[in-house]
Amino acid sequence: MIPSWIDQGGLPPAPVPQQEQPPNDVAGGNDENEGKPLASDSNNNNNQRETASSSAAATAQQASNHSKRFQTPRTEFNKYVSSGGSNSGALRNALRGYSRNSSGGTQRLARRMQAATSRMGTFYDVVDGIKRRGTEVVLREFNLETYQNKPIVEILSAFSDIIFSDTGKIYEDTQDDCIVREAYSDTVIRISEIDGINLDNLTNEQVEVMMVIFVEETIVHRVINDIGNNLTEKNTDVEELVKLEENIHQVVSGLVRNRIMPEITAVNRGDKTDMDKKIETIYRQALDVLAGVNN
Repeated sequence: MIPSWIDQGGLPPAPVPQQEQPPNDVAGGNDENEGKPLASDSNNNNNQRETASSSAAATAQQASNHSKRFQTPRTEFNKYVSSGGSNSGALRNALRGYSRNSSGGTQRLARRMQAATSRMGTFYDVVDGIKRRGTEVVLREFNLETYQNKPIVEILSAFSDIIFSDTGKIYEDTQDDCIVREAYSDTVIRISEIDGINLDNLTNEQVEVMMVIFVEETIVHRVINDIGNNLTEKNTDVEELVKLEENIHQVVSGLVRNRIMPEITAVNRGDKTDMDKKIETIYRQALDVLAGVNN
């Protein structure tokens, strides 16, 4: 789902320019071979066909490998769906196989969740700013004064344009970024349901819960996107689908929250430098738990 060049932080390689081909006819027009392809043309065409065939084969192999690496966790995930959510063991197996093997290990998967890591950092900046300076000041800073005194779900939704603003990073406007945006929508809803939440009087504990919810939601949406491709095919009952997704969240939250909360607390109350790296570490710790590493 993410190109290999992302790991190097670079751009996709520039296409190799095609060499200009010689004309198909020979100057003068009197040769008996006039109008026939030159031998060099024929060789070039054969080489191009062989290159195209090799490229197509490589693409097909890559697609096959991509499908195979998700095969086992998808099978387990489909067992969970087919059970109507009762087979929590299959769900745990799916999460374990996905985190441990399918993406090259938890460290690699965490490193490749750049969109979630970066957007999470911006989300934290917004929430931390609200805690320290107040909702009115932060809303005015981003020209969102009309949301003053609005319900929390509307205020946090208004900040989505800030959190997901274009800054020129390579993951922006990719499928990964869309997954994180959808996760943020669910995060806002869950935050608005927290008892006693008040943006004008946020505590450190509430900020940390808001952060952990965002981490959990991005992981849940990433898992569903990668191995839950048959979720709606296996079950078309909307209410049951909602229950299935809620159960996935509960399982993920139950597994990872206690493990990552101390790290989130340390980030919130400690040194704020190199936040992306610190948040990446939080994601790796959460994925380690799902994979059964150090658990």
